[in-house]
Amino acid sequence: MLTEEIETLAVPYEALTEIAGVSWYTAGVLAAILGPGVRFQTDAQLAAYAGVAPLEASSAASVRHRLNRGGNRRLNAVLHRIAVTQARCSPPTRAYITRRMTEGKSKREAIRAVKRYIVRAIWRHWQTCSAPPAPAAETSAA
Repeated sequence: MLTEEIETLAVPYEALTEIAGVSWYTAGVLAAILGPGVRFQTDAQLAAYAGVAPLEASSAASVRHRLNRGGNRRLNAVLHRIAVTQARCSPPTRAYITRRMTEGKSKREAIRAVKRYIVRAIWRHWQTCSAPPAPAAETSAA
């Protein structure tokens, strides 16, 4: 009963469910957090809002990035659940994480990169969800 109601309310955000690890419930939560309309002009703005954009923490010759502890923590938690689900169930994501770990990154850093990739996918799909409906063609009586 509740599942059917969630699915009914999340129908406008069906495009988000095309992303691996995003269910109807997760799509509804994302819609609630992202809000109506186009709030973010780029995926980088959404990543910064979610707290998954890396912050540079370089010193002298060493260039490195660290985790951004700011941003919307609820959105970051949703992204983390999606990333963990993809790491467990999606072969391309598993291969990506393995490749990053063989490059010398930690599993945590690999998951952080996956979260940034997921934000890009969410932003692209959100653009189709929040696009205004096409105006109906009016017929003129002649």
